[in-house]
Amino acid sequence: MGQSLYIHPQNPQPGLISQCIEILNKCGIIVYPTDSCYTIGCKLDNKNTLMQICRLRQIGIPAIILP
Repeated sequence: MGQSLYIHPQNPQPGLISQCIEILNKCGIIVYPTDSCYTIGCKLDNKNTLMQICRLRQIGIPAIILP
């Protein structure tokens, strides 16, 4: 299920940061803003989540996650 959180850029709320960490630790995917657009993130040690991001972005499998 999707969830939307707003974390204040100058005064980030520790409780919301903890929620994001919990999502990542449960093999979740987060979307967050950068200086020019939004990007998709996950824990890099979870191959299944990385593959899911590749499918979402409709890109090939990066060499770093090939068997």
